[in-house]
Amino acid sequence: MQLKNYKNSLSNIMIGMLLATQYLLIMYNGKNIAGIKYSGVAFFILFIYLLIRKDLSTRIFKVILILLIPLEIYVLIQFFYMQDKILLGKAVYLIFNIALVGVISRKIELNDFFLIFRYSMFINIVFIIFMVFNGTLSYDASEASDFAKSGIMLTYQNISMPVFKGSMIDDSVRCGGLFGHPNTFGLISGMAIIGLRFCKLKIKQYVWWIILFFISFLFTESRASLMMVFVFYLACSILNYNRSVMHKILCFLQIIVGIVGAVFLATLRGDDVTSGRDYLFSLVLNNFFSDIPIHQLLGIGYSCSVMYVSKIMGWIVPIDNSYIVNLIEFGIIGSIMLWGILLYIIYYSIRCSKVAIDVWLPFWCGILCYSFFERAFSFDPESIPWMVFVFMLIEGKTIKKA
Repeated sequence: MQLKNYKNSLSNIMIGMLLATQYLLIMYNGKNIAGIKYSGVAFFILFIYLLIRKDLSTRIFKVILILLIPLEIYVLIQFFYMQDKILLGKAVYLIFNIALVGVISRKIELNDFFLIFRYSMFINIVFIIFMVFNGTLSYDASEASDFAKSGIMLTYQNISMPVFKGSMIDDSVRCGGLFGHPNTFGLISGMAIIGLRFCKLKIKQYVWWIILFFISFLFTESRASLMMVFVFYLACSILNYNRSVMHKILCFLQIIVGIVGAVFLATLRGDDVTSGRDYLFSLVLNNFFSDIPIHQLLGIGYSCSVMYVSKIMGWIVPIDNSYIVNLIEFGIIGSIMLWGILLYIIYYSIRCSKVAIDVWLPFWCGILCYSFFERAFSFDPESIPWMVFVFMLIEGKTIKKA
């Protein structure tokens, strides 16, 4: 069985152009309309165009409503009790993000989606190597911080690449290349390798992409992406378990390699296994649970966690944990609502999708584990991979082995 093939059309050309625009504007802070990127506005217009043409399936539209209606109502409730106009912009931003996912999942096949990640990983590795050998180092004290930024910039002509403090060894550095932050590049590389599960390649091609993934890991030092890939393939092995001796040995070796690898990576940094996350998490949670009751119940506002933490810390620093981010942004009530939506989507997937559970459950396992160390499980641009996968899953598309 194969995924649906869509003929080239004006909307297919538009989505390629808009994806490139969206990336450039997100990474390089391009122009915007009232805080909303131009490309976000264009994607929403394209979404309406597809809706009018009836080019969005009923299932996709249902999932969009399942996600959008409760979240929008909740953000509007936050606006009314906080009286913060920024939340109205955030509500529009949320619509654009979910509409973007609906468009991508409808117009791009799943294999092509993962192929984009693989070639992005390769291009970025080439870019970083080029910058290392041809760029010049400079230091900007205003860009340095205690948690991640070193203040070092690698520049070639008018192109600059920030260099970050290492996450595994105190004296090491890491970089994200075209993707800005190393963890963003780590997520892209992790998704690229997960995508190998859904295509049929020659052995040397598999080996090539795996080697590139480990090269990217040397640049990013993203242990979370490495863990996501490991959990995904371990879950695949368990769900496809059979009684053959070879399969039992493979599962056993995966578990041993995972344990040894986790211990090794955890001990590289000495006492600070979490790269400063434990201190930040405890500080933010203590501050949140000592906040006023209305904030604890309803949250401090969708997509407002960075501003919230900056007031506590004195500088801008992200919270690299999706569950803590969702808790402080949506509060206790909102977090329960989000998990309710997630469980309903999983239930809906089991009932409506033609994709077998052993295909999509490992993906969920990987993303949910990754979200303990990064903010992938939310509703911002970093969440696009898991939402696209879910939308394709629920639409009833099957995986094409090609």
